[in-house]
Amino acid sequence: MHRDSVYRRVSLDGIVKEQIKEVMEVAEQMSEEVLQELEKSFCNTI
Repeated sequence: MHRDSVYRRVSLDGIVKEQIKEVMEVAEQMSEEVLQELEKSFCNTI
């Protein structure tokens, strides 16, 4: 019983870490896109 709960916790940690990694990657892509948009609009105002 104890081993099962430990295994479940480990697999859950793995899933959470994967999700965090995905979120970080998406956030990084979004921030790059936002920066590009800001640069474009900034260049247009000059």
